[in-house]
Amino acid sequence: MISNDFVKPLLLSLEPWGEDYTLKVNETVEIIAKDCSEDFYFHIAPKTDYWAVYAEGSGNDYPRVYSNGIEVDSGYNRDLTTD
Repeated sequence: MISNDFVKPLLLSLEPWGEDYTLKVNETVEIIAKDCSEDFYFHIAPKTDYWAVYAEGSGNDYPRVYSNGIEVDSGYNRDLTTD
């Protein structure tokens, strides 16, 4: 789970696909990958204006992002992202 405890929206980039998801203030999302190999893990790399979440390892299905138990698509809350 990733929670946005900042005072502004938090942009997540799911890599290597480059999909973006914006978390509202105090929002939590889950990123779930199924059928993963033992070497699978998520690597979270905070950047200056976003957090990159890398799905690392082999044999995993494409990770899905959920907010309040509901799957969300790339571009989720994109209108909240500020430059």
